[in-house]
Amino acid sequence: MAKTLDLMGVDEITDGDGKKHDWRAELTAALAKRQLKDGSWINEQDRWMEGNPQIVTGYALMALSYCKPKK
Repeated sequence: MAKTLDLMGVDEITDGDGKKHDWRAELTAALAKRQLKDGSWINEQDRWMEGNPQIVTGYALMALSYCKPKK
């Protein structure tokens, strides 16, 4: 999602209630809230190897790479 929105040049998305969201800031905050003390991420629901911190951390870091504020 982050890669697509970034490539499309979308800075805000609008939800069903018409509220605008800075997706970069909200995604960064959501991932920061879920980051473990050792710096990794993991999904407690271990479908598709999402319980593997190496895989999930890689995905989280890739998503964050698209969340840099636009200058």
